Amino acid sequence: MMSLRSTMAKLAGYAWTGIMGAIGWPVVFFGKGATLAFGLFWARGVLFISRFFAGVRWQVTGLENLPEGPFILASKHQSFFDTVVWSQLIPNAAYVMKEELLSQPIFGWFIRHIDVVALDRKAGLSSLKKLLVDSQAKADQGLPVVIFPEGTRTRPGERGRYHPGVAAMYEKLNLPVVPVGTDSGVFWDQGLKGLKQGVITVAIQPAIQPGLDKRAFLTEVSECIETSSLSLFEQAQIAG
Repeated sequence: MMSLRSTMAKLAGYAWTGIMGAIGWPVVFFGKGATLAFGLFWARGVLFISRFFAGVRWQVTGLENLPEGPFILASKHQSFFDTVVWSQLIPNAAYVMKEELLSQPIFGWFIRHIDVVALDRKAGLSSLKKLLVDSQAKADQGLPVVIFPEGTRTRPGERGRYHPGVAAMYEKLNLPVVPVGTDSGVFWDQGLKGLKQGVITVAIQPAIQPGLDKRAFLTEVSECIETSSLSLFEQAQIAG
């Protein structure tokens, strides 16, 4: 039954995305504000589809930990859900993402016209320099910057390698960093595949204030994210 519901959600999600892309592509010519509003509407539709067809709901804890003004949000990344949900929670954020996403059909067309920090992971040191310059520019505009410090999705219960980019941002931007744990991968696999009925939890942790050296910061932020995510994963397993 869950496989059927997941398949229905996947098909509805693809149809929703295709229709929105087909009728909405001219919105980019009306500016960033219009493009962002359109993207928020699309993301809201994706979340509705996952709930309506597959029974995937979500909750957030720790919203009071989000600072006023610009900050860096460092989140665990287990599923496509993680890229969608922040558009609903902090819609004015800039996102650090892989440069190759800009060339994707439909999706790439729209994200080129909103606040993103595109990262070429093959470019080495020059990529890190660009990350710092571009993220500083977004912060100077008063925008929070969202980054997934492992750089890619990991399976629930697994820990990826934390890349030095988030530590370099912490030092350069001199902003608080908000760690976030999640169990999204338990209920939402890649894209709209493998959806499982249940409640995803997004756990926002207290901000790490500026002042630590990079090594100490990277240890603290990774432990905070992993401890929170592992606890949520274990609770989800117990709940079944």
